Amino acid sequence: MSPGEAVFEKVNQASGRVYILKFNTDDRKFFYWMQNHMWAVPPIVLALAKQNLDKKYDLSSLKNIGYGATLLGKDLMKECAKNTFDTIIGQAQAMTEPSAIVSVEDSRISVQHSGSD
Repeated sequence: MSPGEAVFEKVNQASGRVYILKFNTDDRKFFYWMQNHMWAVPPIVLALAKQNLDKKYDLSSLKNIGYGATLLGKDLMKECAKNTFDTIIGQAQAMTEPSAIVSVEDSRISVQHSGSD
């Protein structure tokens, strides 16, 4: 892409952080939604901790990452937080598909990284 080929701008009609990339040379338009909160399965949290995905993808908008299905170690949670710009990592329990979330750590009280030892 060369300078002047496209415009990247905020979509004012949308709530939150939504942007559009509009090409001047044709009718292509791409929408981008900057996500603040993400629910993930443990393999994604592991990848965020170990594969330096922050170097490949822009994760700077993430503020909270929640996960369930199994407990992760405190060190892994801290490493994931470090690799995602000090994102708050919290675990939830009872997140199987047919059930509602039963309990979630409250990051407003403190960042605990209370994974298993």
